[in-house]
Amino acid sequence: MELRFERFTIEREGFTLSLNEDFNERGIYLVAGANGSGKTTFMESALGLLVPASGTVSYDGKEASKLSPSEKKFYFSATFVNENPVQGFTVSDFLNMTTGRNITRAQFESAFPEFAGIFERDITHLSAGQWVSVLIAQNILEESRAVFIDEVMSFLDPHYKAVIAGYLKKASKERAVFIVSHDLDFFSGFADRYLILKKGTVLYKGPAGDYDIKKNIEEIYF
Repeated sequence: MELRFERFTIEREGFTLSLNEDFNERGIYLVAGANGSGKTTFMESALGLLVPASGTVSYDGKEASKLSPSEKKFYFSATFVNENPVQGFTVSDFLNMTTGRNITRAQFESAFPEFAGIFERDITHLSAGQWVSVLIAQNILEESRAVFIDEVMSFLDPHYKAVIAGYLKKASKERAVFIVSHDLDFFSGFADRYLILKKGTVLYKGPAGDYDIKKNIEEIYF
């Protein structure tokens, strides 16, 4: 799978994001930068949710905004920080509805043993951390070629953050996982690649081992 931003520019509320990049590697991408650097705009653009001023975003040569529902499901899934649970659904109902699969409790607890006991629970009765865990489990179970996660892991305590990170690391062997986060200390420890944005442009894109985030923290944020 190749995600490509070709001569892409988007303008919104006085902010401009400009990209001419491709992403064709599996693994964990940490998307980082100061507030207003373009992280969430990058993610929304990759999902075909925004209309660019110029250029295109494509998956394997197909424009993101023109993908059919089935093609979108194949190419990407996403979790946003402001997603709220809907009344009247259990975890089981929610996962089977959103993934289009018939997932059993045994399958769910085999894939996510740390979440045992919540499969039949009403999603409105979950803690914030449990709800985030379910959203990320949904992304993994959908088996899309790219997964986008926007800041939601900030709701997790250190234990569950490490657990989820392990699940995402395993999933990233078969797909690209883009994690938007300010928690550089944690995520830089297991990211394979970085996309560092600054004022709407790419400051660094490449292997995590070739860029020392801690040494360049001032360059990133100031």
